[in-house]
Amino acid sequence: IDCYRQCPLKHDWTYKGCWQPPETSPALAKGTLWHLVLEKHYDYLKMCQDGGMEPDAKHLHRLIAPILYNERGDYKEEHSELIEWMYQGYLQMYPIREEIREWKILAVEHAFEFWLPTARGTRSNYKVRMKLDLVVQDLMKRIWLVDHKSGKDLPNDKMLELDPQFSLYTWGLRKAGKKIYGQLHDAARTLKYKDENKPQPLEERFRRTMMYRTEEQLQQIAVD
Repeated sequence: IDCYRQCPLKHDWTYKGCWQPPETSPALAKGTLWHLVLEKHYDYLKMCQDGGMEPDAKHLHRLIAPILYNERGDYKEEHSELIEWMYQGYLQMYPIREEIREWKILAVEHAFEFWLPTARGTRSNYKVRMKLDLVVQDLMKRIWLVDHKSGKDLPNDKMLELDPQFSLYTWGLRKAGKKIYGQLHDAARTLKYKDENKPQPLEERFRRTMMYRTEEQLQQIAVD
């Protein structure tokens, strides 16, 4: 959707013609690796919850290690060291024992698809395919869609307000009868200061933003 808004020709080449740049961009490479780590992270926490077990940090590290290290113990990819630094900060910001007490993890990397509406409210010819990073239930029994994002800077409130992605996901799932309350934007900063003496507080590296929209807002976004 963002690509089409930027340039219909770019959208046509990218998504219909499937043209791709010869090399993966650094931002995309970092984001892909970050998602792999968090997928393994929350798969393990869900397994612990389902089995009634306390999570073990050492066991979790052994599960994550093959994503970042090769058999010789060296970093596997260009951005592996950065992702490990991000992940260690993530564990400090969101300790695993607190996570499983505050959240019931319902699904990890859950695929779903739905049809968009027309302005008259009937089904259009356009289908949205999505993969939900995380679906959780909080202590008040509210269900949230969680999306993991990474970038040089943390997003501001205006950027999040203008982003239709979460709202479309919520609209589609509600239409399918799922009782989704809202969305949670789980942002992680990829910028690591070269000066190790310059502090980088965790609050400046990670931010979780809860977002809620009314039924009328969701319907208008889906039609748009």
